[in-house]
Amino acid sequence: MKYQAKNYARAFTELGSKPEQIKKLFAVMKKNGDLLQAHIVVKEIEKIEVKKNNGHMIEVEFARAQGALAREKMLSQFGKYDRVVTKIRQDLIAGARMITDGEYELDMSLAGRLEKLFT
Repeated sequence: MKYQAKNYARAFTELGSKPEQIKKLFAVMKKNGDLLQAHIVVKEIEKIEVKKNNGHMIEVEFARAQGALAREKMLSQFGKYDRVVTKIRQDLIAGARMITDGEYELDMSLAGRLEKLFT
């Protein structure tokens, strides 16, 4: 990548994050040969926008798929501007794991508890 994803994202958001800027962003990335990394730039833009609104990037990993009622109940616990992504990770065996802003981890999985038990 010629330029870091954070640089593209910062430039995009500083220009106002307007829809017409999207074509310009992708044109510049294509010119620099960085278009294949667009998904990384989009994630960085998302992080900046969420942080701008005082929200948090939250990733919740479950061992099994959750029902609609359980999912809605879980999502209601977060703020309006929080970006919540849920994933299924069968290697957790049971339970869930939550990562906030890529820094803080709350591990409530059986795999995490077994690891703590045997270390």
